[in-house]
Amino acid sequence: ARAAVFVENNALDLIAQCQLLYVRQLLALLPRTLIDQRIRLQLVVLWLAVHSSQPEIAQQTLSNARKLVEAGPADGSDPGTMTGTTIKAELVVLAAAVHSTLEQFDQARDTALAALRVIAPDAWFMEGATANVIGYNLYALGDLEGARAAIDAARRAHERSGSLLGVTIANCYMAVIERSAGRLPAAERLLRNAIIEARARIGANSYAEALAGTLLAELAYETNASGEALTLVENLGPQIEGAAVIVYPLASVPTYARVLQLTGRTEAALDMLERIYQRVRGTVYRRLASMIVHDRIRVLLDQNRNVEARALLTEHRGEGTEASMAITTANEFEFFAEGRLLTAEKSYAAAARIFDELLVRTKSSGRMRRHILALILRAKAVSATHDQRVADRYLLEALRLAQPSGFIRSFVDEGRPVIDGLRRLRAAQAKTDPALSAYATRIIDAAQTMPVATSKLAAPAAEKEQLTQREAELLRYLTEGMSNRDIALALSVSETTVKWHLKNIFGKLAVSNRVQAVRAAQGSAGAHPPPKGGV
Repeated sequence: ARAAVFVENNALDLIAQCQLLYVRQLLALLPRTLIDQRIRLQLVVLWLAVHSSQPEIAQQTLSNARKLVEAGPADGSDPGTMTGTTIKAELVVLAAAVHSTLEQFDQARDTALAALRVIAPDAWFMEGATANVIGYNLYALGDLEGARAAIDAARRAHERSGSLLGVTIANCYMAVIERSAGRLPAAERLLRNAIIEARARIGANSYAEALAGTLLAELAYETNASGEALTLVENLGPQIEGAAVIVYPLASVPTYARVLQLTGRTEAALDMLERIYQRVRGTVYRRLASMIVHDRIRVLLDQNRNVEARALLTEHRGEGTEASMAITTANEFEFFAEGRLLTAEKSYAAAARIFDELLVRTKSSGRMRRHILALILRAKAVSATHDQRVADRYLLEALRLAQPSGFIRSFVDEGRPVIDGLRRLRAAQAKTDPALSAYATRIIDAAQTMPVATSKLAAPAAEKEQLTQREAELLRYLTEGMSNRDIALALSVSETTVKWHLKNIFGKLAVSNRVQAVRAAQGSAGAHPPPKGGV
């Protein structure tokens, strides 16, 4: 009982400082029956579930917590898990967070607005958490200005509460909003500052750093800082893939796939997207599933696998009437994918109708990043009909909107039709708008470096990929006969991370199990002695 009281009194303060794993470990020491019977322990479980995007656990725990209050002996007016908060008020805040975790955007927003009326005036953490819920769900509903105001309020409240987690989430949400609005430099500043603050307060490799780092990887990729993007996804890969739902909605899973494709690992990119898709398919994560389907189709179309891409979208949509549904924020990427497919299938008029609707939706809501993508894809569709004058008009608008933030990969990844259009625009704008012409040159130059990035992967199979420093260290432990658990302890990582690195090592060594990996390592040791200093 004393251990339970300790957890009840300290868990939320620990969560507020990003110590989620430690709180999980504390709960694991308590009997399950005790946790289920104590209302404040149920509140702790709820806080963990909503911050880990575990919708089923969150929904079940919320229901059980309400029953405990209704049946007694707990009373809604009793203290919650943080000083100055009642159980009743905390449950309303958590109910809003559960709706958000379930992607019930309207209900989450409305419940959170109601929660603001029952929170005590000086309960800053609760106020900040509630405002974060409001802001994120307004963003999800396409209201960027409302979202920005709510997240500003959340950040101020969390700064007063001293919560590193709350401030980090607010900064990450604000970065997502700025990214959606096409303001990449502002988003980057927010994320880099979040990482600096997290490292200063609790050290490197924290949950807070992972949240910001996943988003920063996407920005680095977009601005063609592919080296930094690769480093980030390699370091955060286990958290992005091994716990994709845990860091969702902040994890940039498609970015991970794009970096893999950029470095010539297209099949690895498709495999990773398929694994994540199977995890979220049929769950509440409709938006994430839609994004992953879009990127899988994009990669397949790059390889002229049109029939496979069409089958994928058909299977995703099922037997219902989803293909004729109105476009929403949740399914928008399915329609980007549909437009791509129709263009590849030479159904240009149908593709144009979809892209035109996407252009109206994204522009009216101020979501310039998606608006730029819709313009580029509209230009590609028109270019396929050989009407280059009209295609260049769409592409010029995209170029002008993208210039202030320096978008690169959004253009480059769309291939030769877009690059050819940029060459025409570069020449046309050279005298009237030299800055825009120079920007087009930057994008063209980035496209011309692509063969260099992929040529290494086209080399003979004997020239295997180099292991990273961490992979080499892990392989060394493997040759010493250490178990996954022992390796995890030695490297201060989770067993999930060890398994993820092993999968990469097996792929690079062209082996399928630990024994073969050890033999490969021992066989190459004589020809390639390990460098001094272990680096």
